[in-house]
Amino acid sequence: ELVKGGEAFVNKRIYAMLSHSKTQLLIATREDGLFLMDDPPSAENNNAPVPFKTSADPYLLQSQVYHGARINQSLYAFATLRGGVIILSREGGIVSVLNKKVSLQNDNVKFLFVDRQGGVWMALDDGISRASVLSPISRYNDMTGLKGSVQSLSEFNGFLYAGTTQGIYYMEKHPASFSMENFEDLDPFIHCFKPVPGIASQCWDLLSVQTGNSSELLAATTDGIYRIKDNQAMLLSPVYGFTLLQSRKFTNRIYVGMQNGLSS
Repeated sequence: ELVKGGEAFVNKRIYAMLSHSKTQLLIATREDGLFLMDDPPSAENNNAPVPFKTSADPYLLQSQVYHGARINQSLYAFATLRGGVIILSREGGIVSVLNKKVSLQNDNVKFLFVDRQGGVWMALDDGISRASVLSPISRYNDMTGLKGSVQSLSEFNGFLYAGTTQGIYYMEKHPASFSMENFEDLDPFIHCFKPVPGIASQCWDLLSVQTGNSSELLAATTDGIYRIKDNQAMLLSPVYGFTLLQSRKFTNRIYVGMQNGLSS
């Protein structure tokens, strides 16, 4: 028996139907994206499905959605044939992307299964993978834009900075509102660390300095001491520093531990 309103999908291929709420289904189609539909059928609007717009609509269309799974009450996973798996919030925002760029064997995913721990199992062209989507632990490496061995970390002005053997990197914030036109627009969700321009040398230490009403981030590198402002670097001194310390008594004084002594 045809469900009331179901005629809207006569010429659409449906690849996933997931519970969105106690009274709604989330339906994924190949050609037209996602829809919400009342369950049980509503007498209003003849139970016509309503398009569910998300930040990932172009991604889902270009990469060809193939399967879907509900992770919990607030997260969904959608498998695709060309773009791996994308995790969406209940509101349609992009949470994360699982594809070859972040160590998935390939981007052709045929089936998803969510286990009791919230882990997402993915049936691929050449094997099976599992992602701990709900884990509080995340891993960042060269696949996410972070290169070299991490020597120091610092939070400053809402950014996480990492000093490594290949320079200084900062974690790019995900935009509050986001729209995409092609796969390249997903780059901030994959390569979330960006290099600080102007520093290509090894960074040994990072120090967030507070003086009065102002604050700044200092970096000790093999090329000298840098000030980082607005994710740009400026050389303050050519001193080869290993560690930095701000004086508690004289806050304008910064101590620099060097290879052959101490300076300030």
